[in-house]
Amino acid sequence: MNLIQKMKSKEGFTSTEAAIADYILKCPEVILSTTTRDIAKNTFTSPTTIVRFCHKLGLDGFPQFKIRLSAEMSAAGNVDNNIDITPVQKGDSLYKIINRVKEIETTAIDETKSSLKYEQISEVISLIDKASEIDLYGSGMNLNVAHEAAYLFMRLGKKANVSEYSNVQMNQIFYSDKGHLAIILSHSGETVRCIETVKILRKKKTKTVCLCGYMNSKLSLLCDVSIYIKPGKRFIDMGPLFFSTSTRYVLYILFAVLFAENYDANMERFEEYIKITSTLDY
Repeated sequence: MNLIQKMKSKEGFTSTEAAIADYILKCPEVILSTTTRDIAKNTFTSPTTIVRFCHKLGLDGFPQFKIRLSAEMSAAGNVDNNIDITPVQKGDSLYKIINRVKEIETTAIDETKSSLKYEQISEVISLIDKASEIDLYGSGMNLNVAHEAAYLFMRLGKKANVSEYSNVQMNQIFYSDKGHLAIILSHSGETVRCIETVKILRKKKTKTVCLCGYMNSKLSLLCDVSIYIKPGKRFIDMGPLFFSTSTRYVLYILFAVLFAENYDANMERFEEYIKITSTLDY
């Protein structure tokens, strides 16, 4: 359960804590640029009570609370672009930045986990099991993530393909068939190239799975299975970090489930891999 959900549920809250939560939820964007003293004044409490409220939510204090709230609002698209609440600001210390990046990644994983549907993950695992080859598609940062996923699938003995070259990718699409599974990584789900790729793959009878930030996008509506990835918002809000962290989290879940399903065979394969490659000079 993320920070906003905890405040909405008020589970285990005292009446004072519930009042503080209600106040924060009414104007979260204002909270990001205020102090514990201001909140205490408006909720008829004390700064110490506000800090204890943050502890109740499992946080170290009010600064961490604001970082988490900012990250969650950015992920949900609720941040006003005119409000300067970017996670990293001028003059931030190394200590602050280390903790802020950690909070962004933690929030990304928490948000993605809360939106995952178990039946979808199971369906994708089944499609991977049945596929003779896995083709991955992505551009920009997503292309790097696609390469990571291909490596993981190959370590499990699956044939996986990904290419950054358009001519090779066209061959990958052309020679795809019903034995292949295509996994498409897309932040917006509106990239023309991704949409046209899926249209061709559908004609080829290839099953398609997309990891996408917008469930009403053209891409997500075209694919056989669409897994929602929290997209983040602006670049300066660390949106790319948010999306790539969420995407990797889902792909690592797929890898872990596949590993566990064939644990003995995978362990044997890994041991053989180490034995063979240990003498190679790479």
